[in-house]
Amino acid sequence: MKRKFKNKEFYLPILLLAIIFIIKLIQFSKIVSYFPLRHDIPSHIANLYFLVEYGFHGFVPNWYNGFTLFEFYPPGYYFFTFPIYLLSNNFSLSTYISLIISFVLGFIGILIFGKTQRISFIRSIALFLFFFANSIFINFFYEIGRLASVFTWLVIFIPFCIIVFWYKDHNIDYKFSLFIIFLSLLILSHTFVFIMSSLLILSLFLIKNKKEKIFILLSVLLSLIITSFWWIPFVKFTLSINHLENFLAREILQLKSFVSYSTILIFILWFTIYFYLKYKNSLKEYIFFTPYLILSILFFTRLIIFIPLFNRVPAGEYNIIFLFLSLFLFFKTDYSIYPIIIKKIIPLVLLILAISSVIITFNMLFLIEHNETEEEMISILPQVHEKFIVLSEKEFFIDEGLATYAAIYYNLLTPAGHHFSALAKKEVLETFKELNKNLESKNCKDMIYNLKKLEVKEIISAKEHCDFLTECGIKEKIKKEHACLFYLNY
Repeated sequence: MKRKFKNKEFYLPILLLAIIFIIKLIQFSKIVSYFPLRHDIPSHIANLYFLVEYGFHGFVPNWYNGFTLFEFYPPGYYFFTFPIYLLSNNFSLSTYISLIISFVLGFIGILIFGKTQRISFIRSIALFLFFFANSIFINFFYEIGRLASVFTWLVIFIPFCIIVFWYKDHNIDYKFSLFIIFLSLLILSHTFVFIMSSLLILSLFLIKNKKEKIFILLSVLLSLIITSFWWIPFVKFTLSINHLENFLAREILQLKSFVSYSTILIFILWFTIYFYLKYKNSLKEYIFFTPYLILSILFFTRLIIFIPLFNRVPAGEYNIIFLFLSLFLFFKTDYSIYPIIIKKIIPLVLLILAISSVIITFNMLFLIEHNETEEEMISILPQVHEKFIVLSEKEFFIDEGLATYAAIYYNLLTPAGHHFSALAKKEVLETFKELNKNLESKNCKDMIYNLKKLEVKEIISAKEHCDFLTECGIKEKIKKEHACLFYLNY
């Protein structure tokens, strides 16, 4: 008789991960009291505000000297959060509530996924917590603030997996129409998550007969038609940009990335794939998981930077898909297939992984409270009446948080904003680079010329640049201990 994995081995890891997960969710509620100014959170709040104010594909004058909303970013998360805003009438509160609802839906989705895949209730809870309450995923919303990505993994990706993995083992029937719905939602919700999920479509396609292959192709085509109102303008706009940075190439070519989470997760994935396939001993299973095995090899060898589309996805999204597959394969594999030495140490490994994740997560910083400079800059905003820019402490750029705050509460305009390198025109980017040089070299003449070129009339500055602006003959409107406001008359 095959030896079954004892569910009690999961109890302590589940408890540890659940506690730190709840603590971080409670701490994240600070965004309701303190308007977030750092990382990606302000950009998501801004997009929600712009959707409410200007509508889908509306023209937004507040940033970049004007841009078209959702021309570069999928709208799914904001459509999801929009009804919550209508009820709460508070952008920060809506953002927090949408995160909580996303986790609730993700938990329900994992339970359904576990049931359809014959994974026990306790294991399903463990799957949810090891996947969504680990330090990698918590970092996504707690430190980095990638709320749209978090929403897509939780609310869209899990149901999509339920459908794909169900039809991996069953014939395609009329219920496969759900595939069209969730594939469409994936396309509309997050480009990177969609790219990571697209190999599941290929996996399913490879193991099906000719008739079912036609159904899959038609379903994909129908999803593309349904979502064409968004992705056609997106593709046109993206192809018109020639100054986007390849973030994955920058990350993966650094030595620290090679020995980081990604490498560890790839080895874990290979380990779980090996024993799962040994357990199943099925050609269909071999074929199904081959695309992701190839993907992991390409990532490990860094050849992924030469693969179109996949070389645009940040390493964090790879970490998540590798983690998900590793967990799924682990929970699906019969415990008896492992060598006896591995069977003995797995409970200890699970506990160590949970403790390590808790320690890393516990030490994460959530810099939500405003410092003195930020508070003074916020207090200056009511006195700004023209297009403005910020002289930061480190370089010449507009902090996306302050730009969001200024747009929502004062409807102010700025030539910069979040996703600046993508949405700003090339000449604007070049002008900002020149402003950086002007500031470093203390070149008043060229700095004023470039400010006029951006049509900027008001300048909010940190204290270290206030004296320099005065020396350049720019009129001082307000001077505080940590910040100041200047007016450029022309």
